[in-house]
Amino acid sequence: MDNANHPSDTRAKLRVPFLDDLRGLAVVAMFVWHTTDAWLRPGLKAGEGFTALRIFGGMAAPLFLFLAGAAAALKLQSAQRRGRPLGVARRQLAARGLGVLVVGYGLRLSMWMIDGNALFRLSALALWLPMLLGLTLTWMATEDWGRGLRRARPRAAVGVALWALGLGLTSRYVPQRMPGLLRVDVLQSIGASLALIAWLAPTLKLPQRRRWSGLLGALVLVSTLPLGRLLPGPLPGAIAGYLAAWPTAAGVRSMAMFPLAPWFGYALFGAVFGLTIGRARSHDDLIRTLAVATAVCATLAAVTSGALPQAQAWMQAVPTSAKLVRAVHRVGLAVSVGGLLHLLSRPLERSPLRVFGKTSLLLYCVHLEFAYGVAARPFVHRLGYGEWLVGLLLLCTLMYGLARLRLHLGIRSRMARSAGPSDSRSARPSSHP
Repeated sequence: MDNANHPSDTRAKLRVPFLDDLRGLAVVAMFVWHTTDAWLRPGLKAGEGFTALRIFGGMAAPLFLFLAGAAAALKLQSAQRRGRPLGVARRQLAARGLGVLVVGYGLRLSMWMIDGNALFRLSALALWLPMLLGLTLTWMATEDWGRGLRRARPRAAVGVALWALGLGLTSRYVPQRMPGLLRVDVLQSIGASLALIAWLAPTLKLPQRRRWSGLLGALVLVSTLPLGRLLPGPLPGAIAGYLAAWPTAAGVRSMAMFPLAPWFGYALFGAVFGLTIGRARSHDDLIRTLAVATAVCATLAAVTSGALPQAQAWMQAVPTSAKLVRAVHRVGLAVSVGGLLHLLSRPLERSPLRVFGKTSLLLYCVHLEFAYGVAARPFVHRLGYGEWLVGLLLLCTLMYGLARLRLHLGIRSRMARSAGPSDSRSARPSSHP
């Protein structure tokens, strides 16, 4: 969810802050849908208003995956133009992806510790403490690996062993908690997608070519339905959940909330978009590129809209194409809105959207407690639309303050490092992209 969106070469440096604005819009959509889903009274979850909120909120995950792919492609492209080894850029990208994936499992653990009250039960200490220590060490190992430090491997080995120990104890004493701890959520999908792009970059000819990423993205999307019919098969649900979703019994939550099929397809389409805008050599060239991309994608979004009878008929006649058609529609909308946001990039320079976009990973993790966690318990499924709107505005205000504080502390820490003595300790690279 974080940023890697400043392509440059030896002749020009282009800033594309509209990607932050677009990511910030995804954060707002996420706030809208999660609070709507969690706070509204069940009787109000119907009608055109609720449908509009669901459609808007449903753009959050596609945008996050799409922008993650765009950022990954721009990072590889920037390394190539600067003459830096692509192997190092790929390693850093893979490390970033695995770090996000680990954060995803850490978030699943924190939901049990806080919302499930395990944090305050002495009997659960031996279960969650090894997992917490293990995930922390594993995340530190991904940071070390991205910097090329040798201590990454021993840290990762100890971290994974501790996490596995905690999972083993949990599966023995409270097995009903295992699906929640290992469910594949959006952060796991984003992290795995980034790592896969880094791994597949030579095969896909990244960052030189775009077509193979687009073709593989389409293949991933059309394979979603047939792949889901084969799963889980002999695979554990925690592994199969990364591949695709499969039918589950009524009332049973799927392990595959955001599997790679179809969500990796959005990241690959994002990589195509990132390489497209990254080829611009000047601001005017970027505007022309975005104008063409916006026109093409707006047309694609229009002809693949589910509101068109022809699109509905096609998806019913060819069910395997449904995910692809919806993805083209959503990506078309994303690029169209991105083009508009670029035109407004200067007025939006200090807007909440850009602040949200720069801190999206933090806001994703924190806001869940206010949408579904202990902080939301007094009003879960109890609010009307007016009360919901007031609550949403208060949540956005609170998250904006947190985001500004995060950016302020990040700037201060970078200034402190740059002002310090020039030795090996103060010259360590920042952990932020």
